[in-house]
This record gives sequence, C-alpha cells and structure tokens, in this order.
Amino acid sequence: MASMRGGPTRIAAVLAGLVFVSAYLGACTPASFRPSGDDLAQGRFAPARASAADSLIVVSYNIQYGEHLEQAEQDLRGDSTTRRADFLLLQEMDPEGVRRLAEGLHYDFVYFPASIHPKHHRLFGNAILSRWPLVEPELVLLPHHGPFAGTQRVLTAAVALVASDTVLVASVHTSTVVTPHDQRISQIETIIEHLRRSRWRVIVGGDFNTALDNDVATLRDRFRRAGFRPARLPPESTVRKKPGFFFAGRIVLDHIFCRGFQVAGTGIVTNARASDHFPIWAVLRMRPDEGQRSGQGEE
Repeated sequence: MASMRGGPTRIAAVLAGLVFVSAYLGACTPASFRPSGDDLAQGRFAPARASAADSLIVVSYNIQYGEHLEQAEQDLRGDSTTRRADFLLLQEMDPEGVRRLAEGLHYDFVYFPASIHPKHHRLFGNAILSRWPLVEPELVLLPHHGPFAGTQRVLTAAVALVASDTVLVASVHTSTVVTPHDQRISQIETIIEHLRRSRWRVIVGGDFNTALDNDVATLRDRFRRAGFRPARLPPESTVRKKPGFFFAGRIVLDHIFCRGFQVAGTGIVTNARASDHFPIWAVLRMRPDEGQRSGQGEE
C-alpha cells in the first residue's frame, strides 16, 4: 500500500481519517467487561481423524462484528482451498456465532472473548476452529486498552493434536492504528514472547491492523527475528476498500506466521462478501528435517 510519503495532501487525508475514527470511537461507551480464562467457550463437531498430515491448511478471517454468518459460511465453502482448511482463525466473533459456524462446517472450536464491543454490545473475541482435537485452551491478555472505547485485545491459543504431531495454534486481533505505536509494538512483543516459549510447532494468524507499509515491515521483522516464517500473501489488499477510504494502494491488515513448517502456498479470497476483511490462507508443509523448536528464516 502507499505509505505516508505522498506529501501534504496524503498526510492531511490520513489525519482527517484518523480524526473521524477517533470521534466515532470517542462517542462509544467504554467497555467494562474484563476477560478471564473462565470465559472459555468450546465445542466438538469435527469427525474423527487419524491419518498423518504432511501439510496443513490454515485460514484467518476477520468476520466484521461477527455478523453475516450465513454469507461467511458460503465464503468459506465456496473457495477450493478454504473449504479444506484444517484450522480457521476467526476474529470479531461472539460465542454463539462461533458455535454456529463450527457446527455448520464440522469443526471443533475454542473461543475467548476480549471485550464487549461498543457498536452492538455483544462479546467480541477470537476463535480457533479445528479439524483436529484441541486441548489446553489459553487466553493471553494483550497490554494496553483501546485509547477511546477502552476495549481489551487478546490472543486465543490451543494445542492441536495433529495425528502423531502437536501444533500450538493461535488467533490474534491487535489494536487499531489509532492506538499509540509503542503500545501496538508492546502487543506484538507480548504475542511473540508467549509463542516462542512453546516446544511445539506454531501457527499464529489474525488481524494485526498493520495499516501502513512500515507497520507490515516491523511486524514481519519482529516475528522473523523470533524464528517465525511469514506466509507472504499475493500482492493484493486483505480488506475491502470503501469509497473515500483515506489510504491508497494495497492494505495488508491480516497475516499468518509459522514455526516448524515450510510455506507451500498462500492466497486471499477477494470474492468473499461477509466482511470488510477477506479470508487469507496458507498451506504449511511439515518439515521432517527440522526439530519442533526450529523453523527460522523465511520461505
């Protein structure tokens, strides 16, 4: 996407957009909900699987406000790759919506809410849907509340038992661009520090709200230095740009990273209709020549 180097006109447009966003968020009632591990929702709808897996398909999809779930299910069923996904990492969901999608698509799931969203006053959080059994669900609170609505952001994690292997899977939604830069970096570092301690292979994906080129570069660099591979997506936006949107060019808010895998393919489902985000996917090949703690470098 275009960066801030477009001169005074571009900078003025960006600042005007941020003022609009800030005004909207400032009008919202701060959320009083504080998440905990007791808020876990989970269910089992996946058929039994016993065969070994040479590769895994992971999809991340921010379904705006957890709405239009029938269309979201059609989006995921309608693409030849996403319909075969081993893992769906969902953001902006409430527990009822997660259960509905998991049952309709035949997945096990774990879900933790992060906050009560000021738009619709429903729970708002991250889910993992899995074709493989999920154990050890975990909620990680990210530092710093939203600067206007006071909302919390979280990481939802669980261990997936993939045949004879084990994978730590995480779904993430970090704060928006109106959050101070140092606070957003602190959230990224909290995520990385938690995941890097795992002894298993790792998959993490979600909406990182990287609205600027520098945000994307910083995010990839931080994960790469910690031993994770970025699943590089095709050169398209991961969000649907609306008329008058104050950023020009490519906008990449959504990402997938891994450790202990080779990235064999990636994609963006740009014909999806349920959300302002598009589903993104990656095919991750197990690496028989490396231990579970390795996986440094980029594909």
